[in-house]
Amino acid sequence: MMLEYKTLLESLLLVGFLPAVPRISAQQTPTSSSNLIMFFVLAAIVVGTIILSLVERLKESERRRNEEEARFHILISQVPAVLWKTNTALRFTSLQGAALHTLALKPNQLVGLSLPDYFRANGPNSLLIAGHERALKGEPGTYEHQWETRTFSSHLEPLRSADGTIIGTMGIALDITERKRAEALLIGEKDLLEMISRGDSLATVLDTLARTVENHSAGIYCAILLLDPDRGLRQAAGPSLPETYTRGLGFSTGLSAGPIGAAAFAGKPVIISDLAGDAAWENYRELALSHGFSSFWSLPVLSTSGAVMGSLDIYCCDAREPSALELDLAERAADLVAIATERKRAEQEMLYKSVHDSLTKLPNRVLFLDRLHREFNRANRHPEHKFAVLFIDIDGFKKINDSLGHSIGDQLITAIGRRLTESLRLSDVVSRIAVDGAEWPEGEDVVARFGGDEFTVLLDDIKDPTDAIRAAERIQNVVAAPYKLESHELYISASVGIALSTTPRETADDLLRDADIAMYRAKSLGKARVEIFDTAMHMSAVNRLNLETDLRKAIERKEFRLFYQPIVSLQSGRIAGFEALLRWQHPTTGLVEPTEFITVAEETGLIVPIGKWALREACEQLRLWQCLYSSGLRLTMSVNVSAKQFTQPDLFEEIGAVLHETGIQPSTLELEITESVAMEDAEKTSDILSRLKSFGVRLAIDDFGTGYSSLNYLRRLPFDTLKIDRSFILNIGNDSDNCEILKVIVMLARNLALDVVAEGLETAEQVRHLQSLNCEFGQGYIFSKPKDEESIGRFLADQREVTGNLVESILVDVPDRPRIR
Repeated sequence: MMLEYKTLLESLLLVGFLPAVPRISAQQTPTSSSNLIMFFVLAAIVVGTIILSLVERLKESERRRNEEEARFHILISQVPAVLWKTNTALRFTSLQGAALHTLALKPNQLVGLSLPDYFRANGPNSLLIAGHERALKGEPGTYEHQWETRTFSSHLEPLRSADGTIIGTMGIALDITERKRAEALLIGEKDLLEMISRGDSLATVLDTLARTVENHSAGIYCAILLLDPDRGLRQAAGPSLPETYTRGLGFSTGLSAGPIGAAAFAGKPVIISDLAGDAAWENYRELALSHGFSSFWSLPVLSTSGAVMGSLDIYCCDAREPSALELDLAERAADLVAIATERKRAEQEMLYKSVHDSLTKLPNRVLFLDRLHREFNRANRHPEHKFAVLFIDIDGFKKINDSLGHSIGDQLITAIGRRLTESLRLSDVVSRIAVDGAEWPEGEDVVARFGGDEFTVLLDDIKDPTDAIRAAERIQNVVAAPYKLESHELYISASVGIALSTTPRETADDLLRDADIAMYRAKSLGKARVEIFDTAMHMSAVNRLNLETDLRKAIERKEFRLFYQPIVSLQSGRIAGFEALLRWQHPTTGLVEPTEFITVAEETGLIVPIGKWALREACEQLRLWQCLYSSGLRLTMSVNVSAKQFTQPDLFEEIGAVLHETGIQPSTLELEITESVAMEDAEKTSDILSRLKSFGVRLAIDDFGTGYSSLNYLRRLPFDTLKIDRSFILNIGNDSDNCEILKVIVMLARNLALDVVAEGLETAEQVRHLQSLNCEFGQGYIFSKPKDEESIGRFLADQREVTGNLVESILVDVPDRPRIR
């Protein structure tokens, strides 16, 4: 470079000064010439100095340009891109950029090659080739395309000369592979989340997720493992893993340790960059290498609470560690596995709870009915298939629940459910639900808690009715065994109804209905029994349903009437009062006795509105009679209070309102409570009776002797009257033991200061015997059958001015004495 500058200087001197020398020699004197020469020399020195300064500046500018060009080339080599130029023939004239190494290319390696020929030979890049052709026409553009295995975004511009002529193209390509993968991952995540929210099966979601991971990097295989409480680690997805490899690992029997389950059991990532040199893979190395796997990456799948649910495993054909993108991809995929698995398990848990009883964990009504319908349809398709339904009710459970509390009751129900499960041909089908359309196993008995203290059993594939009977008896035996719950030893029994599939029915629900009917028949016949349904039971159930329907209509239509039976003083012979007795004037069948409908009214709760009507009607009638026939008579009215009425919270308000509105003296109203109701809960009864007494009404214990009265409680309860049941009256004179019992009852009542009323008197002998015992009052057909209010009114009108003695007229048979006809 210095030589070039020196040559330039000499040339300038020769050009600028040598032509002037001859002129000086010809025209000037020597002295003048010397001066002139000196001038030119000095001028030349000045010019030379200026030129040298310019040369130095040019030299510095060149040095700086070279440095900047070097820095530019360094910068270009660091940019994650590829830069190139082509001529008008679209042949590479330069090729640079840091991204060349990702394409296994060197700078300027492609110089001289035709760009269209190169890209046609290396993939479908027709769009990029067309872009270069447009750039030659002066049209710049940006294009996405594949280059080898990478994705690039290339911007193309026309390359122009100083005069603006297009002499080729120039382009810059940015490697956007990672960005495109990230975008694809986001799209994949969105699709997977939509699949999860749609409720797609877990297997489908995990399989799609594994394929999504595999699509983001070449040469990798993805497997998803989940921890199963029963079977250990199992493969849940692995769509591309060869079956020979997974079979060789033993996923069919489950893994509990080893490198495959390392991440799942350690709860942290496990990265093995070279399987060939890893000691942990010694037992699996040959299998892995034979399938082309050289490295292994595993990440734990963690629940929202941090518990390990499984692992996401990636097998790579290259011996390497994952890139940052691949590791991030795997972590995000593991999170999606956790979301999908937790969602599906939550759905399964909700489904399980919806079809299982929360207390016993047995199938509930919904699941039992589903299985029953399946069996019913199967029997219709295959008439030789027989099955039976058992309906089980625990006898006396309410008493245990009420006396010992619901905690003991719940423990008892749980214990019963467990015993029922163990007594039948059951497998884990009892505690498992059908998932993703899976069918119930055939040939399995199913026990379910139907509600409260009721259980149902489906006996599948029985041979004959004796199979169902034996199963029912076995159930009764296991239920009847003693229970030790906390400090209590309990004994209970079960009533079982059986319905066989061999009886033709229209629907599966009819089969369950018939088993229920048979169970109620077993309870009505004394409990702790087994009854098989027959058509007579169905007719009885239908009649009962019709009766219940008619009862409801009877309340609306006011079809009930009160009949009155006199209560007579056995000493004076005068009428002391009446007992109001309910009758039903049915529009088609006529007058219906209470024995035909009271039980149904009690069980359905209809007795409550009926009882309220009866109480008010009786009090109003008493008030009318007291006004019309008060001369010499102090009439009372006895009204029965049913068990349901007795426990109603508004009983006191109702009685208070009736007394106020009718205006009768409270002491003329006597409320009768049966012995069984009074003694069911004596403490509670005492409180209720005390409140009733505060109104001033009288209280009578009815049907005395038919229950199990505690004399201690009887002494403490505020009764005024004791009514002896008619069963003690019937055999007077024929049964000495019965007479002695009757005598004791009367003495007991007198000692407790109670009035005594003997019910069911029908003969003069019965009257005389009771008089001998000093029994105060009697009631029965010998005096009068129950009569309507008109008949009683006519009799009271005749009695108004006559001193009637019904007892004397009966004993002496005096015809002119007033009798109730």
